[in-house]
Amino acid sequence: SANFTQHALGKLFCSKGVLPALVAEIGTHFTAKSVEERIKGLRCRHFFAASPHLQSNGLAENFVRTLKSAIACLTSNLFGEIDQGINNFPTQYRNTTHSVTGESPQILIEFRSLRKVLSVQKRLMLHFSKPAV
Repeated sequence: SANFTQHALGKLFCSKGVLPALVAEIGTHFTAKSVEERIKGLRCRHFFAASPHLQSNGLAENFVRTLKSAIACLTSNLFGEIDQGINNFPTQYRNTTHSVTGESPQILIEFRSLRKVLSVQKRLMLHFSKPAV
């Protein structure tokens, strides 16, 4: 919905700053008057575009399908709980090994894996544990 889109864009702009331009698909949630007015009020240029490369559009569609299936697994309809679930999704997605490349997207993009709570705990256990004498 347009309200959800406005909230998500507000969150994006808070973390990344107001973008000089936003390129979005032609969907009702991005073409709604309230969303247009908010983006225009922030002096952000808003472009609508479809990918000229069908392969990259397929990649985007696959990601959207994966994200939608992850959202469908969430049991709550409350925005805060859905938002928290969506916030956890990128970490899981970026660290999952891809079946074709054999590497996670995070390693391919940034040449390092994301720190996870469990890996930090393991490192602490290895570093601070000493055998009893």
